[in-house]
Amino acid sequence: MVPFDQKSGGKGGEDESVILKSCTRRKTDSIEKRFCFDVEAVDRPGVITMQALSEEDRRLWMEAMDGREPVYNSNKDSQSEGTAQLDSIGF
Repeated sequence: MVPFDQKSGGKGGEDESVILKSCTRRKTDSIEKRFCFDVEAVDRPGVITMQALSEEDRRLWMEAMDGREPVYNSNKDSQSEGTAQLDSIGF
């Protein structure tokens, strides 16, 4: 990784390498910036949020890092964690 500060128009520090643990596309409504994805490193605590230059660029990054889509749970408020009910439609 090469830190980049868009405001100053250039590199923001030394190169940094991490061992990738996971990569997940950032939910659009969870952040005000576009084309973001979260990366977790094996040897570094927390999540690193990165921003691609475009939707296509983000797709390529996600593909290169074997990224996954975020998990949505639309009934989170009405269900207890770890429980689901089966009806005629499904879970």
